[in-house]
Amino acid sequence: MMSCTRVLSVLLVVVLGGAVPASAAFTPDEITSMRRVFNAASDHLHAGMSELFPVIRATNSATRPRTAEVARLVVQAQRQLYSAIADLVGGSYFPNDARGRRFFVGRALQQMDAATATLAQAQAAATAAIRAGGNATQLDRLRLVRIADALRQIKAFNRQLAFADPYPEGVSASGHRLILGPHGDYDNAQNRLNAATGFVLLGYEALIRGYAADSVLPSYESVYQQMKFASLLYRQNMQAMATLAGVPMNGTEVEQNPFFRLLARVETLTHGGGGPCKPDTCHGTPYNYNQLLQFAIRQVPYWANRPTFARAQQEAYTRFTDAWDGTDSAVWFTFSFPQCDQGAAPGGCGGR
Repeated sequence: MMSCTRVLSVLLVVVLGGAVPASAAFTPDEITSMRRVFNAASDHLHAGMSELFPVIRATNSATRPRTAEVARLVVQAQRQLYSAIADLVGGSYFPNDARGRRFFVGRALQQMDAATATLAQAQAAATAAIRAGGNATQLDRLRLVRIADALRQIKAFNRQLAFADPYPEGVSASGHRLILGPHGDYDNAQNRLNAATGFVLLGYEALIRGYAADSVLPSYESVYQQMKFASLLYRQNMQAMATLAGVPMNGTEVEQNPFFRLLARVETLTHGGGGPCKPDTCHGTPYNYNQLLQFAIRQVPYWANRPTFARAQQEAYTRFTDAWDGTDSAVWFTFSFPQCDQGAAPGGCGGR
């Protein structure tokens, strides 16, 4: 039997990352560039949508078509940046993908170029929304501050870097990629977060189609709330992808031990209060999914006379439910023990 002293030393190795490297395989310069894309997508465009939500809540027949187009374009840019990130961190493929790493890095750059063009269109659409009577203060902040900041971050991405290996350091004897210490299936965790983010965006896009469809609603409060929670979920899934890839999102995370950085992110994904706790991340991911689905159901009284809106809401509900499953299963893979499979070690292998 292992002594208490030996058990403690093993645990310290796991927690503090002594024997098994816990840092990402991205170089420091690559991490800096990666952080720019994450910030563009999950900070600046997240803040941009926050400017747009009150405009949506106060919508009328004159402003709705223009506002819907602005929302569609910003979310399209978020999709393009998320796709680029998934390619760079390995969330969109598995190691045996025959197309090779260079293909995915090249595709990520193409997605960033597409996002740049989309955001220019979004700025023009915001100008048109102002002319239609939309709130000039908020739409100006969206086009002149939030989108402009996102574009600067994308432009500053260093395209000369290789981004050759998205995986954290350390590979088990059986070839599994590790996240921290002896646990974590990086491939599957990132793949599930990638799928969850894709479903969130499909639901988000359905919300926008429903917003623009049929007659004007008596109230846009529930649509506003659904979009707000969809935006939060996009951000939280993206932040989790960054943490798994070893990309600190801010100075606080840079100073954190990688184990506790990951633990804080998992706390956000499962409960709340983990990570840098700002007002929109103190509520955990399950709370945000739950609120989102509740606000979708509150729209049912409007469905009978608005068939296109009803179909869009039903699609959004389905997509967000699928996204919740993806996020939840990603947490399991984060804490899986690939070296402790019951078939190979029926007696267990904890502490050995």
